[in-house]
Amino acid sequence: MLSYIKEEQESILHWIMTFHAGFLGTYGILLHSGNFGNAMTGNFTSMAADLVSGHFPHVLLRLGALLLFSSAAMISYLLSRFTSLPIKRLAVLGDALCILLVVSLPETLPPILSVYPIYFCSSFQWGAFSSARGYNCASVFISNNVKQATLAWTQYWIDRESKLKRKAVLYTFTVLSFFFGALTGSFAALRIGVNGAFIGFAPLSISALLLWFFESNEHDEITVSDI
Repeated sequence: MLSYIKEEQESILHWIMTFHAGFLGTYGILLHSGNFGNAMTGNFTSMAADLVSGHFPHVLLRLGALLLFSSAAMISYLLSRFTSLPIKRLAVLGDALCILLVVSLPETLPPILSVYPIYFCSSFQWGAFSSARGYNCASVFISNNVKQATLAWTQYWIDRESKLKRKAVLYTFTVLSFFFGALTGSFAALRIGVNGAFIGFAPLSISALLLWFFESNEHDEITVSDI
């Protein structure tokens, strides 16, 4: 079991963080008027509708969400390129702080403002957990992952190459992880309410422990090889 976890550490971490993204994204949708903080697609469509409807203050709030999302992507990239900081650990910590902030924000705020922390942290997480097994695989939304899973299984059935099966499994489990995270987020929002966000600490704690475990093993291996 431990050998499997060690071999598939990148994929397992990716799936757990995808579960968390599905959880937090669905929680945000259900408790904040349908605002999905994991991506910009819904934000842009709502911004267009607000612009045509003349709701210009809402347009500004949507632009603020775009700025936060873009800034987090830029910060994640710059930190990974020009520093040796542990980006994945920072992403896990950022998601934990996001939960605390979302829960503590006043319920009187406009729904889009209440999702601002999710916009920022989801984008930062996407930068930290953007690939696995050498494939680009977003952890915060699943449209392309569904496409890639479908194509990989189709190609595997035709060509029977083991690497295609491995790719198909990666994307399939990513999609399933997001869905089960969404199920958990639905339970948290609909059955518990605002404080249901604290359930999100469970996958984040597991991710933090796995990161510590993997990094400890890597350090041990380097130490042994240097002797």
